[in-house]
Amino acid sequence: MKNSSFKLVLVTVSLFSAATAHADPEWMDHASWCLKPGGATRTLMQQPSQDGNCGALQAGVLLAAYFSGNSAALNIARTQSQYDMGTSAAAFACSPATEQVAIRLLQVCQCHNIAATKSIENNQTEVINWLKSWQKGQNRPC
Repeated sequence: MKNSSFKLVLVTVSLFSAATAHADPEWMDHASWCLKPGGATRTLMQQPSQDGNCGALQAGVLLAAYFSGNSAALNIARTQSQYDMGTSAAAFACSPATEQVAIRLLQVCQCHNIAATKSIENNQTEVINWLKSWQKGQNRPC
C-alpha cells in the first residue's frame, strides 16, 4: 500500500509540474527591454525599492553576484544602469557559474514589474539561451 501511495504522489507531482511549466512568450519582451539603451537608465539604487519586487531582488542580485565569486558582477549590480545590467547579463549567461547572476540582473532591471520578474524566473533556460545568442549577435564571443 505504501508503494502505491508513493507512486500516486509522484504521478500527481509530475502532472502538476507539466501543467504549470509552460512557455511564457512575454519573457522575451521583458528581457529585451533591459537591452534598450534609451529606456533602461536607472541604477540599482535608483530603482524604487518599494515598487514591485525591487527590495527583494536588489538583495538577491547582490547575493548572487557575491556568491558567484565574481567581483565584476558585484560592481555591475551595484553601480550600472538597467541597460548595462542587461548587456552584462548577456555576458554572464555565457558561463554556468554566473547564469544566476544574469537572471538576477534582468530581474533587477525589471523589478518594478512583478509580471516581468516572474516571467524571467519561470523561463530561465530560454532566457539564458536567448542572452547567449544576443551576446553572439553583438559580435562578442560567448
